[in-house]
Amino acid sequence: MAEYNCWMNERLYAVCAEIPDEERKRDAHAFFKSIHGTLNHLLVGDKLWLGRFLDDPFPVESLDQELYADFDAMRAERERTDDVTITFIFLRYSRSIRDVIGRCLLAPIPYSSNVSRISDPLSRD
Repeated sequence: MAEYNCWMNERLYAVCAEIPDEERKRDAHAFFKSIHGTLNHLLVGDKLWLGRFLDDPFPVESLDQELYADFDAMRAERERTDDVTITFIFLRYSRSIRDVIGRCLLAPIPYSSNVSRISDPLSRD
């Protein structure tokens, strides 16, 4: 899911990069006013949650706090935040995933012979 989120953020920022800065920042009467304000809000939210997961709180004054007025700087921080999120998820869950995969790979394989009509588990050794 973190990789999907990163992929979608890349696509979203690529589209938004084509929009002139003035238009991105134009008040569209949306909840966070503009496209830029919405992108900032999404970054604030992700940094807040990531800080909680990493036990490293992210200080923020409000959910509409502008972290970056410059689009390119915000995009770079979005990429860094996504990288940290993917790394956290991988390190947090890779062992449990490896354990599940390992158990599946080490489990006997059911085998049936049409010739002898016997059923035996095959060993992976």
